[in-house]
Amino acid sequence: MSPARATAISCTHCGAGLDVLGGGRVRAHICGYCGAELDAQDDYKVLRRFRDLKRPATPLSIGAKGEINGVALTVIGIIGKEERYGADHWSWVEHQLYSPSHGYAWLTWEEGHLVFTRKIREAPRPARLSHADIEKAENRPAVRLRGKRYQYYASGTAVTTFVEGEFNFVPAIGDRIRYVSCLGDTAMLDLRESEGEMEYELTTLPPRAALLESFGLDPETLPPPASMHPLEPFHRTPLQSFTRNTAFAAAFACLVLSLVIMGGERTVHRSEMVHAGATYTAEFEITRGSQLVAFDLEADVDNSWAYFEGEVFDEEEEVVASFSHEFGFYHGRDKDGRWAEGSRDGRIRLSLPAGRYGLEVALSESGRWSSKGRDPQQMRIEVREGVVAAWWLWIGAGLFALFGASFLLGRFYYSAKRWSGSDWSDEDDD
Repeated sequence: MSPARATAISCTHCGAGLDVLGGGRVRAHICGYCGAELDAQDDYKVLRRFRDLKRPATPLSIGAKGEINGVALTVIGIIGKEERYGADHWSWVEHQLYSPSHGYAWLTWEEGHLVFTRKIREAPRPARLSHADIEKAENRPAVRLRGKRYQYYASGTAVTTFVEGEFNFVPAIGDRIRYVSCLGDTAMLDLRESEGEMEYELTTLPPRAALLESFGLDPETLPPPASMHPLEPFHRTPLQSFTRNTAFAAAFACLVLSLVIMGGERTVHRSEMVHAGATYTAEFEITRGSQLVAFDLEADVDNSWAYFEGEVFDEEEEVVASFSHEFGFYHGRDKDGRWAEGSRDGRIRLSLPAGRYGLEVALSESGRWSSKGRDPQQMRIEVREGVVAAWWLWIGAGLFALFGASFLLGRFYYSAKRWSGSDWSDEDDD
């Protein structure tokens, strides 16, 4: 029987029994007992020996079987990797997987996450992002693959620190791989360069619970993820979606209701512009005694102020209500440009029973703000019945809208967390 089809061999260096799990394309087999690297294509001749290797912590072992995306896979090799930058240090463990029908892939354990990686033949555009390209970029670099956009996430150099098992290449302690990771909506695209050769990998994040169960791992015995993985999908429960939609619907209903009830107002008297210095008199009739009556006044104050007073009489000429209002409108120019403040109009609301009424409005006081000011020359008044105070509906609409928007903020928070591990700084985006 040929070595490629054997189910087990003896290490040609120490004689230990080793399972053969990886199919006919395996090129190297590293003995887990003595550290010898055996050439699987040349009768398992010893290529080199790795001594005193520190085994990295991983929940998976060689021979572990599981299923990812409906494909049965077996762990055939383990590689420990690390990266250092200044005082920072990162380490992770890559597991080579094998399927007789789908070939080779990788399952990586890093900070409590398990991610699934496959090599791809197709190159993105551009096919390479150098360190100089990244440093010179004014905006976050991006590449495109199969119609999808992947934005720069991180880059660095990974060094091999541990090897055991079977591989479809010949690994070595100290191997250095320069990588550039670009993040897409649902996958991470890695551009990997080693000894001048470029390779491309797509990484996805399988559902954690199903993956652990498939490989026979108990989540209770594993450390929880240290942080959110950038490939974790945004999750909103049906109740949250329902609450958000209900809040926005309530805000819209408040606005519509306010327009409906405000549309019931009716003008019962309206004057033209009249001389502001003379007492204005008018008669009007109220038919909706259950609602408020509004008196809308307007005066052409200009860098001046004016104080108007009014009285409302019933049919017996008895005063049943009185009101007053001060107008002030000021404007000018300073070093910052033109400015204006105040108002030339105002509204007074009164409660009047149904009936006929008389009205008197007169200017009681006025004054100028500057030498260029002008006392009011004209005024106008309009009387409207059926007035409803809709401010509480506007407040309600605002509160409902803010409550609904708070759910939208969850997506912004998710995006910020998703990109928090990127080594592209905000200053780079400026």
